[in-house]
Amino acid sequence: MDALSTAETLLVLDCCERVVDAAAALAVELLERCPDLRVLTTTREPLDVPGEALCPVPPLSPEASRRLFIDRARAGRPDLHASEETVDRICRRLDGLPLAIELAAARLRSMTVEALAEGLEDRLGFLAGGNRLAPPHHRDLRGVVAWSWEPLTGVERAAAERLSVFPQAFTTRHAEYVGVRASTLYSLVDRSLVERDGDRYRMLDTIREYGNERLVENGGALEARDAHAACFLDLAERAEPHLRGPGQTAWQARLALDHDNLLASLGHLRDHGDRAKALRSGAVLGLFWAIRGDHATAVFHLRSLLDSPAAPGDVADELRPAVCAAYLLNATFAGALADARTVVGPPPKTSTPVGAFVAALLAMAESRTGEGRAVLEPHLDHPDPWTRGMLRLARAFLDGTSGDIARGADDVEHAVRAFRETGDHWGSSLLLMSLAYARSAVGDTEKATALLEEALELSRALGTHHGQRVWSAMAHIDAGATGRARELLEEVVADATSVRRVASARICLADLARYEGDLEKAGALLALVESAAGEKDPSETALYHSAAGHLAAATGDLDEARRHLRAAFALADAMPDLPMLAQVSVGTADVLRRGGAPERAARVMGAAHVVRGGPAPRHPDVVRLTHELSAHRVHYDRAARLSTEEALALLREEHGKPG
Repeated sequence: MDALSTAETLLVLDCCERVVDAAAALAVELLERCPDLRVLTTTREPLDVPGEALCPVPPLSPEASRRLFIDRARAGRPDLHASEETVDRICRRLDGLPLAIELAAARLRSMTVEALAEGLEDRLGFLAGGNRLAPPHHRDLRGVVAWSWEPLTGVERAAAERLSVFPQAFTTRHAEYVGVRASTLYSLVDRSLVERDGDRYRMLDTIREYGNERLVENGGALEARDAHAACFLDLAERAEPHLRGPGQTAWQARLALDHDNLLASLGHLRDHGDRAKALRSGAVLGLFWAIRGDHATAVFHLRSLLDSPAAPGDVADELRPAVCAAYLLNATFAGALADARTVVGPPPKTSTPVGAFVAALLAMAESRTGEGRAVLEPHLDHPDPWTRGMLRLARAFLDGTSGDIARGADDVEHAVRAFRETGDHWGSSLLLMSLAYARSAVGDTEKATALLEEALELSRALGTHHGQRVWSAMAHIDAGATGRARELLEEVVADATSVRRVASARICLADLARYEGDLEKAGALLALVESAAGEKDPSETALYHSAAGHLAAATGDLDEARRHLRAAFALADAMPDLPMLAQVSVGTADVLRRGGAPERAARVMGAAHVVRGGPAPRHPDVVRLTHELSAHRVHYDRAARLSTEEALALLREEHGKPG
């Protein structure tokens, strides 16, 4: 005491959480008797003494995590080379915790960076048995967490275990749903086992994994997961009516906050025998994913749900058509209808509007458009405007695949009126975009541009404008408004967090670079897309092959161009996506012209006019090729008078021809 009171002094008390009461008493006594003393404590929970000022130490930032990992790894392996993406993935798995990062980096003396990243799927087991000379709570990752876990009271431990069922942030209401009182939650925040994030709370994944291990060992996992699943089924079902009307914006944003929790709930209901509840949840999430533009996500999870076996006479079967409808809606947008019958099975034996929607999209997937129209016809004047809008949307899909542009536009206009009546921004925006494509196809640029901006404004209000901006940019390109298209695409690349949307934007930017003659930049953009991680859906893959084929033709590599364009055509034909077939066919016409077959090129351009529903006279590729093939206009005009079926047959034959 005498030594500390003689001059200004800083005293550090480390790891106070294990002796917090004694540390608090010591700090108070020292500060009372030594006026020039300052005490700095490191602790997982505050001392709660007068004059205490808290300074939370968060996990390291991504950049700092990366630097620490590389520094520690090269201490053992000076020649280490690792991609930034892999290092970031490792550091994210370790929650940016410095000790965990050091433990992981030390493992690189005996394995590759890729093996380390894969091993961290089980981070607690994988990072066991570290430095023998370190204290137990610094020796391995499990020891680090156990050091903080052991001082908890029995109630706190049980609460922390139950909170481990939340894969993302949660509210006090959610916590109470799984049996954790708010007061206990606040205590876990004080002990640094749970972090507060605004009005929500979260566990670091490392702590959550440890808590989940304890929950399983103590036999409480099924009960806690049942409660978690019930909580988020309740949220989904409360959201459902609002997703079809003026509450759509607020409720889709609310569901987005709990996306991982909703997915975990759906998976638990599916895998643990409550099929009816799983189907109820899946139907709501399918509409939510459609609104968000997360079509590939919907296709993956709803397919898994529809694949789950049903017992004979299962009452849940009456809920299945709604999930089939959500699956087919998203599969249509994702270009994933090729195996729709395998996933969905035969059309439901019901005369309801939902059954008709399912039967119509199944018919579209199998090119039975007349049958699809017939099954929709009795329901088109349904009294509920949202239902009416969806049925008109289904018929517009059928019209589009059969090339009946005039009837398609009429159905779209009816659907827009119906969605506007309900206050559904998503449906209105989607269909205005479709009308814009139709107007740009016939050269009505002014009307197309106005429709695009109206659609974009609706999607911006809804918060789903990242995906819509890509579609809008593509329609602006069709209308010849390449400057506006570039603005939208660059916004997506700068703002969007979705890998798919950034990839689609870069593909379109590559086309813009090619129009301007910057083939090197176009190639670099497509290389970024090709190297990007993540599975691509058929629509994105077709878009990529189309752009790559056009670029290869521009560089003179006609064999490479044919390879890409045939791949794109096959994907678009399987969807079916007539605007994409037309876009690909323009590239094929370019290859034919450059290869010395201008008459065939002109016929392909004329057939593309038919399947597109118009000449698209302002699209940059169409403008250029129309000029270059002007001497062969008679062949274009003859093909442009074909029926849709005849034009498709011509294009299919052309894309199957060698050379």
